[in-house]
This record gives sequence, C-alpha cells and structure tokens, in this order.
Amino acid sequence: MPCWYSVDGEVKVKDTKQTRALVAELEHNCGEIEVSTEDHDDKTFTLTVSGGQMCSYTTATEIDATLEKFGPFVVGDAACFNTNCDDEDGEVWVGKADKVAKGQANAKLEAARAAVKELTEDQAEQLVKEMQSPDFWRK
Repeated sequence: MPCWYSVDGEVKVKDTKQTRALVAELEHNCGEIEVSTEDHDDKTFTLTVSGGQMCSYTTATEIDATLEKFGPFVVGDAACFNTNCDDEDGEVWVGKADKVAKGQANAKLEAARAAVKELTEDQAEQLVKEMQSPDFWRK
C-alpha cells in the first residue's frame, strides 16, 4: 500500500567509499526526493535530502534506515532529518549515540522555550510556581 513520505535535512559526513555507497543507496530509494552532496576540501561532504514522493511503507522505512547508517561518519554535531509519512511527523537523528542524545535534549529544550513563549504572563507565572514544587519533578 502506498504512502506519502517526505524528508528534509542535511548532515556533514566523512567522504569515504562507504558514505558514497550510502548516497547511491539513498538515490535509488528516494526517487523524486532530491538527494545532493556538496564536497568540502577537508575530505567531507554535506548530504542534503529534501522532498516527498508516493512510495511503499517499506521504501520509507528503508530511507530512514539508510540515513541512520551515516551515523558513524558524521562530522561534528548530530543532525535531525524531519520526516512525514501520511501526515505523521517524525525525526531521524543521524550521528554518534552521545551526540544524538545531546541533540535530542537540545531540541526538547528549544521546543519548551518556544511553547513557554506562547503562554500569557499569568500562565507563565503559574508554570514557574508549579516547577518550584518538588512534586512537579516526580513522575
């Protein structure tokens, strides 16, 4: 059964035979989704994947899995590829495990900041009071 799948993101990786083979695998599965690389002088390249297409759920899963395979080759911080499969938003994090965990934590913090900025002053004050209670932090 087909689905609408889209992906958007970029990551800087080491330029190796393995990463070039992964790019070829992505290009094969991505069809109408744009896959591009920008070479750098330091034997790295930036991989950009952007767009959407009708495909099978298997193909969508394969694209996500291929992106994750770039993890050991990431240079610098982990990257987040935003995905959407039949109106369900998702994320594919690419990088070494410790940097993915740090990136995910930073993303949560940024999302919390954005959400707090949407509150009224009274709501923000109420939230601060609740957060000062030890019970707030118990699960």
